[in-house]
Amino acid sequence: MAKMKSVDSVKKEKRTKNSKTNTVTKAVKTGNKHQIQKETISKKSRTIAAKKRMESVTIKAKDFISICFGGEDADILKAELDQALEKYDKVTVDFSELGHFTTCFFDLVFTGRLEQMPVEEYDARIFVTNLSEIGKGAYRMAYEGAVEYISLTPKQQEERDQIWEKVFEEMGWI
Repeated sequence: MAKMKSVDSVKKEKRTKNSKTNTVTKAVKTGNKHQIQKETISKKSRTIAAKKRMESVTIKAKDFISICFGGEDADILKAELDQALEKYDKVTVDFSELGHFTTCFFDLVFTGRLEQMPVEEYDARIFVTNLSEIGKGAYRMAYEGAVEYISLTPKQQEERDQIWEKVFEEMGWI
């Protein structure tokens, strides 16, 4: 029996196929405040870059960070992941010998990529290994939350972004 697609997923696919660019949303820390920035990336430039990549690499997280908890550690590992993804088709991040994880950490390092590439490409290119049970749960929550977010319509995403921005303002983060 064929699986029916929801109206939102059909609309999303149509937008993606007809679009020549992707808009990437990211939180950027300026001083002690976070700002949300949007950046447009050409699909053509991503395709050209993809042709130049080598096969695979493993990043040993412990070589760069000692804990998987805060934004500073996430920024360090994300920079390594970004560099590796430019050069390699597949990137595995090995979390051996690390044991403290938060969902926020995984959001910052990994799931922003789901706004830059289709879920299928993400799943084929980015791998995590040697996570504790807590780490697996935190990663899964971050991943599933990001997949849910990108499945929303642009209006729904904007509404959710406004809610989070209000929360961040109330907490004094922006």
